[in-house]
Amino acid sequence: MKCPFCENLEDRVIDSRTSREGSAIRRRRECLQCGRRFTSYERVEDVVPMVVKKDGRREPFDTGKIKKGLLIACKKRPIETAKLDGIVDIIEKQLAGLGVREVQSAWIGERIMTELRDLDKVAYVRFASVYHQFKDIDDLLDQVKLLFGHRRRRNHSSQSQGFFEGKNFDVATVSTGAGGIAFYRKEIPDLVILDLRLPDMYGIDVLRTVKGDYPEISIIVMTGYGEVEEAVKAMKLGAEYYFQKPIDLDELAVMVDKSLGIRQIKQEAALYRNPEYPIVGKSPQTQGLIHMINLLASNSSTTVLIRGETGTGKELVARNIHSLSSRSNKSPRLQTTLFCAIN
Repeated sequence: MKCPFCENLEDRVIDSRTSREGSAIRRRRECLQCGRRFTSYERVEDVVPMVVKKDGRREPFDTGKIKKGLLIACKKRPIETAKLDGIVDIIEKQLAGLGVREVQSAWIGERIMTELRDLDKVAYVRFASVYHQFKDIDDLLDQVKLLFGHRRRRNHSSQSQGFFEGKNFDVATVSTGAGGIAFYRKEIPDLVILDLRLPDMYGIDVLRTVKGDYPEISIIVMTGYGEVEEAVKAMKLGAEYYFQKPIDLDELAVMVDKSLGIRQIKQEAALYRNPEYPIVGKSPQTQGLIHMINLLASNSSTTVLIRGETGTGKELVARNIHSLSSRSNKSPRLQTTLFCAIN
């Protein structure tokens, strides 16, 4: 390190200490040329993400802009400045937790609205009116309906779960994006109903992760007012359907049936196009086997153990998994591998 007195680049460290906060290391150095001592500090580099605006422009993430927007929304409201600073800190920490170099401006806007919704309803509507660019009173009323709908979210969640369980579906609900990712990687569901507004992650990022790991999982996204552009983006990333809140369970049930029906047709077609190792059957057990083969084949990194008595078709199942996976010689996506049966 360059000496501040003689500009020599050679020195030695004579003492190192961690700061009280643990955010920096203080080093005492001695110049090897002039013999004078000086202090340097070593800190973790803060990478400032770029914010991608709706029109495609990019600008550095700025907490000052968030604070300014909060102050305008909360003007003349009984809200302490410390609480607004807390919101800024929460959003900054959530963004750092994503570990990304670019973030959509919509992600930041949704995080602000989530925090304001719990802090002050009036401030929430004020911010939403600017964020969603309300054109008339109808737009305002729609947002207010969503606000009151949020108060009943837990009740609606339990109603939705009971509704689909009554139709003989196995249903599980998760309230966060991280929790949802952990769940689907463990359980591998047939279908995911995904809210684009999540408390910890951007719904589009969850969708991209699910489709990246298991393209076969069907996804229906639900959006709020003014999120049609995001819904279209979700469709391009692989979502089958989208619908706007508030939830119409009958309409949602139709989408679920259609999505699962299309999924089953694709599964059967994939196996029937494989005349070398056909699996034929309409029983629930056979259809369940076909379903599992497609799920396993969609993730080439999965390790599979097939057990059963002699002559029950273990090798047939194994050949189908390999043939439908990206590692077969029919797929250009990955380096191909040969199937080798060892008896």
